[in-house]
Amino acid sequence: MADDEESLGEQFLGANANVEYMAHKLADCLRNSMRAVAAGNPASASFRAVQDFDMVLKLLVRSKGVSLHDLFDKAIEEIRPKPFDPAVDEPLYRYRENRIRCAAQSAIQMVVERSCDDNAAHGRANRREAEFLNAVREIEDVRDQIRQQALAELKSAPSGAPRSKRQRAPRKK
Repeated sequence: MADDEESLGEQFLGANANVEYMAHKLADCLRNSMRAVAAGNPASASFRAVQDFDMVLKLLVRSKGVSLHDLFDKAIEEIRPKPFDPAVDEPLYRYRENRIRCAAQSAIQMVVERSCDDNAAHGRANRREAEFLNAVREIEDVRDQIRQQALAELKSAPSGAPRSKRQRAPRKK
């Protein structure tokens, strides 16, 4: 029975020792690592990151010629935010979401730079903090624009006229 279980495990590893699956597991490892950094209690996310990394190592041993560069590129691309659909998203909301992404990326960069201890780390961390705070201010500016636009639409709409999709009240069932 142990041989059957071992051979099933080996078959699974052999079947999944490809760059796509390995990049997915590496992306999971990176996500869980970032969750651990952001968590008040990082133990659970850290444990999952170790499990994912262990799987990537087992797969790497069985892979044939997988480039680490390709593996990391695909894993990072899996984590990066996907582009907006201009046919669906309204420009002002798309801009708001873009500002939120920029703020989040700035926050990640700030955390990374604050964890460094080389001679230039303090300067990079200060620059990243300023970029993050500026991005947060931009989010607030866009929120104000959205509020003003919504108020203008409400004031200009005739009484009883339907509101835009973003402001429409939920339907009663």
